[in-house]
Amino acid sequence: MGFIGDKLEQWKEKRRIREEERELYPFGKPKEQSRFIVLGGFGRRHKQNLANVQQAVQELGFDDKVLYLSDNRDIVRYGVLYTPALVVDGTVVSKAEFLSVEEAKDYITEALQNENSPSDSLEGTEEEL
Repeated sequence: MGFIGDKLEQWKEKRRIREEERELYPFGKPKEQSRFIVLGGFGRRHKQNLANVQQAVQELGFDDKVLYLSDNRDIVRYGVLYTPALVVDGTVVSKAEFLSVEEAKDYITEALQNENSPSDSLEGTEEEL
């Protein structure tokens, strides 16, 4: 091909990748990923909520880092309108609720149990077969 043809192919490939990313992430690609994410603002109660979730994660025996997102674009990405919110493995488990350590532990263990247990609808279809 030549220099211009090669550059044109590179440009087309980059454009295709950007279009795929736009479909996957309509509000932009996430900056960081974490198993536990707290969405919130900058107030004292939001910081206390983050500390409570961090303590709950530590008490449950996880070594994972708790990511704190306060940018509106990041929060909207999860479909949350009111903060604070707790996200476990990409699923919002708590919205507009300041959590105590015990409440955070309950939400985290419930979310992880639901993730690990098989779906009821799948079990019913297996039994019928």
